[in-house]
Amino acid sequence: MNKGKSVSGNAISPIGVLIDELKAEDPKRRINSIKSFSTIASAIGPDRTRSELLPFVNELLDDEDEVLLQLAESLSALTDFIGGNQFAHLLLVPLEKLCYIEDVAVRDRTTQTIIKVVGLTDMKKYEENVAQLIRRLVNGDYFTAKGAACAIIPGVFPLCSPNLQNELVRIYTALSNDETPLTRKFASMHLRYLMKYLNSGNETELINSVKTFMKDDQDFVKLYIVDSLVVLGQVLSPQKHANNVIIFVRSLAEDPSWRIRYTIADKIYELGQALGKPTTKSLLLPYYVKFLQDPEPEIKTIAAARLAKLAEFLDESDITSKIVPCLGPLSKDPMQHVRAALAESLPSLCPIVGKKPTTDYILPIFLTLLKDEFSEVRVNLFKHLEDLTKVIDLDSLSSSILPALNELAVDKNWRTRAAVVEFLPFFAQKMGEGFLNDKFSKILIDWLQDRIYGVREAAIRCIKNLIDNLGSQWAEKQLFPKIIPFQSNPNYLHRMTLLFIIQSVGNLLSPETLSKTITPILIPMSKDPVANVRMHVSKALKIVIPRIKDKSGEICKKALIQLTEDSDPDVKLEARTN
Repeated sequence: MNKGKSVSGNAISPIGVLIDELKAEDPKRRINSIKSFSTIASAIGPDRTRSELLPFVNELLDDEDEVLLQLAESLSALTDFIGGNQFAHLLLVPLEKLCYIEDVAVRDRTTQTIIKVVGLTDMKKYEENVAQLIRRLVNGDYFTAKGAACAIIPGVFPLCSPNLQNELVRIYTALSNDETPLTRKFASMHLRYLMKYLNSGNETELINSVKTFMKDDQDFVKLYIVDSLVVLGQVLSPQKHANNVIIFVRSLAEDPSWRIRYTIADKIYELGQALGKPTTKSLLLPYYVKFLQDPEPEIKTIAAARLAKLAEFLDESDITSKIVPCLGPLSKDPMQHVRAALAESLPSLCPIVGKKPTTDYILPIFLTLLKDEFSEVRVNLFKHLEDLTKVIDLDSLSSSILPALNELAVDKNWRTRAAVVEFLPFFAQKMGEGFLNDKFSKILIDWLQDRIYGVREAAIRCIKNLIDNLGSQWAEKQLFPKIIPFQSNPNYLHRMTLLFIIQSVGNLLSPETLSKTITPILIPMSKDPVANVRMHVSKALKIVIPRIKDKSGEICKKALIQLTEDSDPDVKLEARTN
């Protein structure tokens, strides 16, 4: 083919240009050319897409993984340009070849595209094409192709005829018993999706697949069966297989492998949803208590993290008599991540157990964690502090909580400081503005001048929330007198912070505050030597001008007009832009 010529004519051809780009040495150019498939297909029409583009695509399957990943993505987009559903099956040819690629991302995207294409295919005419594709994938020696089949079968299952569905279940059962562990792993991973279609005709085979995986000697095969048990519990036919599920859960919860036990602990809430409250209390709760005491710190961590969700199924007596005795030791666990997970979940128990049990059992553990040397533990306590304050008044806790909050506010870890900023509006709302004025106003100003932008940004969001709760009058009397000096700070970043605050809260301030307090800030700053500062003055002016009712509005308009003639082009553009 001549460069720039079409396959059958003399005009400049998009296909010819595409071929040239796909021969480029730079993989980025090849990726960009593949991204243009849909554009080219739209330009040349369905007939030429089928006769020229698709045959060429079949020759592109020997390339780098990142190129093939884009190919799988672009083939998905071609479904709209090949001439309708009657031709969708043609895309299965190149997609089938991609199922053999070792890269997991390529195969995953390919199987998703295959499922999409089959969904558009006229299955009455082309069901056998789909069946043959799956048969070829599973009958070879490549575990990659078999793994792809494990993902494809559940996706196309509801689209198939009853006869093909029966065959697919038999194929899946064979994959569950495959001699290659990785094939069994993929079958175990995707069984939960097929389990959604469990019925009287296939229940024996699907339950047998679960039993097969339960006996597997590879942990990475058994890990995924928990998800299938969740689905099985959800689709039980009048509790027909309830005993099976209970047996399976018991076996996995007692498995010697900590990874298997970890998975049960991780999915315990989902299992509870599937099995219902009575079974959760009788079956899952005793195992959950064991997980809280497990010698493996990873299991204790995930169990503590799931405490808040599992508590939804429990009564006060369950929590106080069975769970609380485990929490004291956890609050002193040598692993900080165990304590951090407990701290985040603990307050959620308070509304469930009520005031007296909270005071007697939960509060002592809370106060222990509040003194933890690991800052993440203390931060996590504050995340759900509102649950504790639903049953115990915050004022009665202030002598313990506020010193801890004060320490976290100046923590050396900037992420901790940024996290604590978010709690300030909650305390101000619960304890009144006096809390902020007396105890934390200096810390708030320090946050606004923090050397880390993320902390300053969080402080600005905090101020917006505070003004939203406490009102414009609070801002005029208590906030702005403390931050007005920022406008003459030698560090332009602090001057910028002041402008960011005005931009953030301008719509919340009263016209009087804008006129009396904000205008005297913006007018001098409109002549700042730093162009970036002047640009943000422009942004602030455009926010406040529509809301100012007196002559200050005219002063602000003149300042904005002057900025439209600024020496810096970016400032000029910002000032002129509506």
